Amino acid sequence: MELQIRKLAKEEIDDIPSLDVSSTDPVYNVAPDGSLTRREGETCEHPRWGEKETATRLNLWHRNIDEGATFLGAFDGCVFMGFCLLSAEAVDDAPEVYSIFVDRAHRGKGVGSALLSAAEQLCRERGAAGMRVTTGPDRGGAIQFYSNKGFEVIDARGATERDQRGWVKFLKRFGTTTT
Repeated sequence: MELQIRKLAKEEIDDIPSLDVSSTDPVYNVAPDGSLTRREGETCEHPRWGEKETATRLNLWHRNIDEGATFLGAFDGCVFMGFCLLSAEAVDDAPEVYSIFVDRAHRGKGVGSALLSAAEQLCRERGAAGMRVTTGPDRGGAIQFYSNKGFEVIDARGATERDQRGWVKFLKRFGTTTT
């Protein structure tokens, strides 16, 4: 595999639904203090996006790119393997990674890590102090991934009546380098 990460052109965003983004993830409980504990033996199935969800996401992503967001794509030759969406705006000098999805057939090959590294490099080049990401407690694979990449949980909420999923917010602060 010859992995290449590059910025996606606006018209390439329409290729994203070709990815098989389905997953089976461990589920986490969120305690009132925001701490996380894995629910042993419990998983959540996330199917491929349906027609309605795909249309909603594509509309949102086209708006994101019009507002300056950056889409990075992972390729092996001409095979599209995954993508990362990095926000244009920053909160507390930390842009947000809105999405990283890797096609199911290409997981476990370092594609997600390469996309995240490229997003971090862009943030550093822009002078950002860090990166943020938000996921759900039912996305245990993402929770494990970001935790292993140096992100720390800064806020977490369990499901509520208004928000059936809840969230886990992560932050990775970049260290300062001296010359």
